[in-house]
Formats: sequence, structure tokens, C-alpha cells
Amino acid sequence: DKTVLNATLYPDLQELLVSTDILISDYSSLMFDYMLTRRPCYIYASDIDEYIKDRNFYFDLKSTPFPVCTTKAELYNAISDLDINQYISNVDKFIKCHGIICNGNSSDKCADWILANI
Repeated sequence: DKTVLNATLYPDLQELLVSTDILISDYSSLMFDYMLTRRPCYIYASDIDEYIKDRNFYFDLKSTPFPVCTTKAELYNAISDLDINQYISNVDKFIKCHGIICNGNSSDKCADWILANI
């Protein structure tokens, strides 16, 4: 399908995040950056059992608002069955629960803190 592109080797991740309609990711933290767009994100974790044995996670992936799919069929069904309003509601709950704030001033605040504490 020409509407699906594998951008694994694309050099600028931020350009990809602003230009995509949905994100299919593995365990990368980029899902949390993408979450702020409120656009659908899916975790494709075909090797989740091996990953858990090798290094495990900081938290249960199923506690995120992202559908966790272990097969291509599950991924296809999750995309096909998306209820966007429910998804956005789940994202908003996750953001509120974890105190995530995105107001456009984070870099300024971080730089101010660094300069004040050098």
C-alpha cells in the first residue's frame, strides 16, 4: 500500500512526528512525544516476551493509552476499530494522571533552571 511508508532510516524524527497521521512504534519513548498531538499511536510489540525477559519495562505498557499489539492481525484490528474519541479521552486521562504539561515554555524553563543552578 502506497499510503504506508517505512521511515525507519529517515534522519529527522521531529519531521516525521509532525507529518504522520498515526504512529506505529516499538518501545521507544517517542510515543510520549507523539501522544501530545492526540493522534493515534500503536505499540507493535511482537517480541514483548523476549524484551521483558531481557530488560523489562519501567511500567506496564497496557497502562498507557496506546493499544499494544503483538501480531500484525492485532495491529490491523486495532487500527480498524479505533474509536478516536475514546482514544483521546484515554490520552487526556494519562496526561492528567502523570502531570504532563505542554505549554510551549519547557525549553525556556529548563534553560532558566540550568542558568540559575550553574
